[in-house]
Amino acid sequence: GVPRDLDVVLTAQAPTRVHLIESAAGPDLDVMSVGHTVSRDLLRYELGNQGTVVDLVPGRPFVVRHALLLQGEVVAGAVDVQVVSGAAAVTVLASPAGSRPDAYLAGPRVGYDGHHRHGVFDLEGFGALASAYTAGGPDVAVQYGGRNATPRNLDPADPGRDYGDYGVLHRITFTLANPTDAASPVYLYEKPLGGPVRSTFIVDGQLKEIGCARLQQPYWVATYQLPPHFTGASTTLTMTDGGSFYPLEYGVSANPPSPYTPPVGAPDGCSPIAPAFPEVAR
Repeated sequence: GVPRDLDVVLTAQAPTRVHLIESAAGPDLDVMSVGHTVSRDLLRYELGNQGTVVDLVPGRPFVVRHALLLQGEVVAGAVDVQVVSGAAAVTVLASPAGSRPDAYLAGPRVGYDGHHRHGVFDLEGFGALASAYTAGGPDVAVQYGGRNATPRNLDPADPGRDYGDYGVLHRITFTLANPTDAASPVYLYEKPLGGPVRSTFIVDGQLKEIGCARLQQPYWVATYQLPPHFTGASTTLTMTDGGSFYPLEYGVSANPPSPYTPPVGAPDGCSPIAPAFPEVAR
């Protein structure tokens, strides 16, 4: 029940320049909304390469994010750190409310949570998915966010795994072909396989923000009309949301998916609005 400060801090041993693309959400009591906001905003910022260039000076920690957390609250964030010159270290630390993070940078590392949700992972080449669809043929789909394929931990002796692909930018490419003499409509869809999920997709440069998908059925994302004798490609960028449940199926179908996903706060949504504290009868 004691408030805590949470800081994300960059430090350097020599003059260093970094380019930061960062998104953040919270403090909030709603885990799914916090996780969704972080992924949605980071995708938008990455698409426009929107960020900040920071010069790090030895002995002067740079605070990327600061938040005051009360009991039960959640914060989340994602930071794309591209080192232009030099070398930087990233630290996430908690400290008593009102203190400065500098005094805790050399402190002991917090113990792991026992679920192996930690590590440093190699993202090079991971997250590229592709499939091909032909009009008149079967639906095609890919899956991401599961436990079968995860980024490689850079420490082979570390049992930590990135189950859920958090922090991974997925690039999904569908080759779409229509060899027939008539136009053919096709639909991009998502299908939850692990439980309630919220998603953000950038489909061929267009942002698609999806509500709460709860049922194990296809939900509509986008529609294309394939001209006769057409071949082309559609590319989707996406990330998994913290607080959502995975894996997720993403595919192409000739059958119209469900067009409705409940918005946040709806009775059939992922995060029904409820009072932050229980009401007391008087």
